[in-house]
Amino acid sequence: MNPSYNNSCHPTLSKEPIPACPYVSVIMAVKNEEKYIGKCLDGFASQTYSKDKFELVIASGSTDDTNRIIAQFQKSGSLNIILLENPTTRTADGLNLALAAASGDVLAHFIGHAYPDSCYLEGLLAAMNSAGMLLTAPKVNPLSFSKSALGNAIALALTSPFSVGKNSYNRVKPAYLHYSHWPLFPRHLAQKLGKFKHYTRGEDYEYFERAATLGARVYFCPSVNCYYYCRESFQEIFKIYYIMGRYRLILFFDTGPCLRFRHLVPLLGVSVIFTFPLFHQQLFYIYLIILVSYIIINIFFAYKVSSTKKLTQVLLISCSFLTIHISNGLGMVTGLIFDGFRILTGKIFTK
Repeated sequence: MNPSYNNSCHPTLSKEPIPACPYVSVIMAVKNEEKYIGKCLDGFASQTYSKDKFELVIASGSTDDTNRIIAQFQKSGSLNIILLENPTTRTADGLNLALAAASGDVLAHFIGHAYPDSCYLEGLLAAMNSAGMLLTAPKVNPLSFSKSALGNAIALALTSPFSVGKNSYNRVKPAYLHYSHWPLFPRHLAQKLGKFKHYTRGEDYEYFERAATLGARVYFCPSVNCYYYCRESFQEIFKIYYIMGRYRLILFFDTGPCLRFRHLVPLLGVSVIFTFPLFHQQLFYIYLIILVSYIIINIFFAYKVSSTKKLTQVLLISCSFLTIHISNGLGMVTGLIFDGFRILTGKIFTK
């Protein structure tokens, strides 16, 4: 990390003046978040930042009770909420609708199955002003909504760099990053970036990686917290990390910076696990050493993040690691096979 880094020094991203107490628009695209949206809105209703200085612009493609819950908060007057209909239900379309309707000097990206600390907006704005940064982002703390044994184990697994690398789930020190979850950013940066593009997964990654290509970095603020309700079954985390791996290459060839070595580790691991025994029978013992080493490292990190240190929880965390690694690696293999031709011929496009 370079302590002297400052976005305002970049010639194409000169820091335009922002009011001392700017009006903030929190933009969200939600779909069927009835379990979580009340907690999310409660978090914003309890902000220390003045209620007349921010709004929530929510584009919803929901068919459950999400809209009714949002309407209750609107009616109560506890929050200034603009509720928009997102007929396509696609995340990028919802975020673009919210962007167009937002009136804030500063924008904040957020999601429906998370909630902020009471000092969330005030803390990120203070960091933006004191650090002279264009983007500031919080520490994200994974939680289990059901508080089941497996849900808690998956949440704990996500806090380890062994599962998803070093990111805003597990960093503890301030850092300047290419990307971090749900940053605050000024309107003039949004105008430079334009619209969110539609991807099956990772619209926010691509959008803020675009900012990185302009020279912007995100200032990660571990003292500002929000809380994310993670998936709570092996099937759900397999699906989500498979999709992330499947479309990571498309994001990479669209943006460049979004693919890093840590993203390739699951791909390399899956390649070794599934191809080594087929083509290198004579090196079986090397394969066995690699496999045993992985198991030992896996269990070590599972024990390290375990809150109880009990065998059952350690094994559940260990299985969560394995599920994340295999699903992400298989997704990247699938992406190479099915998207390889389009990537090599330069025919990547978004609808």
